[in-house]
Amino acid sequence: MPSQTNIPLIAYRCSQCHGKDVGYDASSAFNEASQTWELGTEYDSAWCNDCGDVPIEIYHPQGDELQALVVLRAEHIRKERLAENAQDLYDALTGMVEALTPHATEQNALILANAHAVLARINDDATLPAANPGA
Repeated sequence: MPSQTNIPLIAYRCSQCHGKDVGYDASSAFNEASQTWELGTEYDSAWCNDCGDVPIEIYHPQGDELQALVVLRAEHIRKERLAENAQDLYDALTGMVEALTPHATEQNALILANAHAVLARINDDATLPAANPGA
């Protein structure tokens, strides 16, 4: 994975008022598996919610704005990495529980109980909803 520290950070703003409440027209499609709307096609039509249909511009934040963006970006990258590694973490925790359970002692009983609780919570959260036969 390339280093994120060498990528210059950018932001978008209105070319007229320099406001950041801007966007592009796009289409989306519903993904039944993830139960979310996902970006389909981006179009060239841009707008500012204050000025209307106007061009938007890319700029390089400076000073306090740049520092806030650096913090925001670092948190986003941390969450992406956690999501990417979630299965590995789950598998490692499962392996630890399987390896330690036959050798449970008073000293590691709380650790095992907590690990079991975490695995149960993950499995509960991943349970598929029941089909709605009345729908």
